[in-house]
Amino acid sequence: MGKGGRRKQSTVPVEKWCTAASSLHEIKAFPGLSTFYSPVEDYMKPANFIETLFERARAFSWSIALAESEDPRVQTAARELGVAGVCREIWMWGNPAHIGSIHERCHWTTIDIHEEGVYEALRHRLAEKYPEAQLRMWARSPLYQAVWLLSQGKVDSVLAGAVAPTSEVIRAGLHLLGVEAGLRTISGAFVLTREERRYIFSDCGVVIDPTAQQLVEIAASAAKLCERVLQESPRVAFLSFSTHGSARHPFVEKVQEAVSLFRTQFPHIVCDGELQVDAALDMGIRKKKAPASPLVQDANVLIFPSLEAGNIGYKLVQRLGGFAAYGPILLGFPKPLSDLSRGASPEEIVAAACINVLR
Repeated sequence: MGKGGRRKQSTVPVEKWCTAASSLHEIKAFPGLSTFYSPVEDYMKPANFIETLFERARAFSWSIALAESEDPRVQTAARELGVAGVCREIWMWGNPAHIGSIHERCHWTTIDIHEEGVYEALRHRLAEKYPEAQLRMWARSPLYQAVWLLSQGKVDSVLAGAVAPTSEVIRAGLHLLGVEAGLRTISGAFVLTREERRYIFSDCGVVIDPTAQQLVEIAASAAKLCERVLQESPRVAFLSFSTHGSARHPFVEKVQEAVSLFRTQFPHIVCDGELQVDAALDMGIRKKKAPASPLVQDANVLIFPSLEAGNIGYKLVQRLGGFAAYGPILLGFPKPLSDLSRGASPEEIVAAACINVLR
């Protein structure tokens, strides 16, 4: 470690690698991919949600930056992404002489190469708010450098959060990317799957106590994610402890207002609310509690009234219901920047990378 706790890194020239996807033989050679792929004769045939993500993501041949490259889980995920041919190029920070060979698709870079470019971008946007020393510290961060490369179009997506907390990932995105046009709210969604059942849960990671308009933006972003990743028409349920006025409380009124605003702003998206979760997910219960509901099928996008409810809800479904949970997927940035759980496994990092490509 250098002065001020900054890690010293050597510049190692590395050629960029841009050839075609790997063969079945290469995939079989890496045991970790058995989590995602089941070989069928001489080709790969999707058998579940993650395998389908792999197949779809490979068609895009995107580049990705993995900011936390010295974490062993990230290195394992990078190797899987390289072997499977999901990304044409994987940007990583560090010295491969110290870490060891990952995969020929990995493009190693160092802090010194990008520091001035990142600093100038930060100075242009934030000089009036932060001292130079703070901007310099951020400019030397692999996280900020990865997001800067995304802002410059040098990479197609960024994954971080296996080490850094969500707040740091979001801050880097806000400083260098800003918010998507037409939105003011960043949110964190999860994809939950079990066998043929697939859902989008939001917001489960960012906005503690959203306003009615923030719930509208959270729902709009989640509906778009549903279309692109699940390839399903969104059926949005705004959740509450009340169904169609069965209870009266300011919390209920906020959700009711959000539903009204959403229908005005996004009339083409099927939605209903406020709904209790059993009514949102069970037609029989919905007919009893909300007979006039426009949801002719069960909801596949669940919008929670608070971060407290959303975070608890997805973890209950994951831990007690046996669902796989992928996220948090940061929504609201103009380019694909995604967070990771600090407890993420290599397989979850790979899945997040695929979702980042498809969204």
